[in-house]
Amino acid sequence: MESNDFLEDELFKIDYEGYKPIEKCGNGFFSYVFKVIKGNDVKAVKVPKNYKYYNLIERGVEALIKLKDNPNVVDIYFDECIKHPQKRFPYYFMEYLDGKNLEERMAERNVNPLSIDRSCSIILEVIKALKDAHIKGICHGDIRPCNIFILNDGRIKLTDFDIYRIAFSDDKTNFKEKIETSLKEYRDLTDIWDEEVPKFGAPLLWAAPEHKDGIFNEKGDIFQVAKNLYFMLTGIVDNANAVPPSRIPEIGKEFAMLDEIFEYGLAGPLEYRTITLEHIENILNTILHRNKIPIFLDVVNKLNQSIDFSLDKIVNIKLPTSYSTNQDYKEKLREIETNSKGMMNNSSKLITEFKEMEDCVHREGLTDVKMVKEEIDKILYRFADRFSQDYKLLNNWIDMVEIPHDPETGYAIKESPTYKLCDNFEKYVVSFKQAPKEIKDLCIRLSIINPE
Repeated sequence: MESNDFLEDELFKIDYEGYKPIEKCGNGFFSYVFKVIKGNDVKAVKVPKNYKYYNLIERGVEALIKLKDNPNVVDIYFDECIKHPQKRFPYYFMEYLDGKNLEERMAERNVNPLSIDRSCSIILEVIKALKDAHIKGICHGDIRPCNIFILNDGRIKLTDFDIYRIAFSDDKTNFKEKIETSLKEYRDLTDIWDEEVPKFGAPLLWAAPEHKDGIFNEKGDIFQVAKNLYFMLTGIVDNANAVPPSRIPEIGKEFAMLDEIFEYGLAGPLEYRTITLEHIENILNTILHRNKIPIFLDVVNKLNQSIDFSLDKIVNIKLPTSYSTNQDYKEKLREIETNSKGMMNNSSKLITEFKEMEDCVHREGLTDVKMVKEEIDKILYRFADRFSQDYKLLNNWIDMVEIPHDPETGYAIKESPTYKLCDNFEKYVVSFKQAPKEIKDLCIRLSIINPE
């Protein structure tokens, strides 16, 4: 122990703004985390192990403040680092997380793999946290099982952003020192477990190849996401020669799409690590909802049939350019009247079925599945294409119909069958014209198109 190190017992006895430590709930490389209590109020406090780690504590606060509204990131209180009045070291309060981190969960299972669905759902929540972080210029750089927290209510929180600033700093010494020290600390371990820290928790084992050179960017986080996912699926950390999941009997060819995540996510050279968090997210969502997608496709097939049925009625109306006899004219009016009434009913039915598709997407939790969005895009494009052609036919026919007029006033004779027919038909056109607006509103609700 270095002379500047703080004794755990000493830190545990300190009063933190009136909060008293009652339990150690985290023991990281740089810091301790204590569960603290004041009356009925429970929080967690993070304190450095050594004076030289002050800046990391302060960096952690900066990152958590930027990510304060993200439900998948541990929350911070007071939005600042507090200096202890006597000891002068910085510390900060976080929400107390009731549960265990992924490292502890896997240790309980003797590192036996998690289910495919559970593994996918955990990583999807981690990706939500990272996408927000990357947008705000934050690279985590230390995504390990001990920093993925699984609460007892099932929620997932990403923790420990204390080294993130190094990703944007010219001074890379601190992290290189961390890597070198970690290697020395864990090099002599021959068993699976240390007394407190599992061997698979060593920072070096989870570092992206470029981290040892002080290079930090989004691709490093992607490497660590892929590595954590592989660990959950297989129980293997050293995946230098990772076997594609489709070749693992317990996983199988049904999940061959996972192979892409590890082929490109765990690639050593940065130029080959081409997969994005969004693409990983799409793959995992598709797997997670694999049993629900056929239900959605049945709804889509039904809707496609209704589009054809509704719009074909318009195409099947033979628009005459002239009539040879008055009888021909009357017969054509009756045919068009019958079809127009049918089309008005079909218009309402079509809108209802579009809404049924929307309900299915939300009911089955498919809003984030890329394939589902693509299918909706295709059916909307197809409808718009058909509708634009058929709507022109409707308007052309209305303009072409010869409506009887009163010879004295010049006004159309409203009592005439032809006028009544055109009036009904025009109502149908208006009704049908409203359908695209309702469908557009649906698209906005599904986040397929921007309301702007």
